[in-house]
Amino acid sequence: HLCSGRSDEAYEAGRKSVQLNPRFSVCHAFLAAALVSLGRHDEAKAEARRVLTLEPTFTISRFLAVAGFEPAVFKTLSCAWEAAGLPI
Repeated sequence: HLCSGRSDEAYEAGRKSVQLNPRFSVCHAFLAAALVSLGRHDEAKAEARRVLTLEPTFTISRFLAVAGFEPAVFKTLSCAWEAAGLPI
């Protein structure tokens, strides 16, 4: 949703994902990206802090190495995650 410019849908998907999997850091990371795209930066930073609480070694580059996203898709996520305060 996020890469298609459907920020509201990305937010809803991320919110539901966090509700279903509250201890899975990646759910919080995707929610943080959606919040950045909606201009809700304080909330995005709070989600980024949750990511790092759940997974202290999380970095954007490590996620890219493991996840194998297409570069165009990952650029959208990585920019949003940087804006939320996740480490590169």
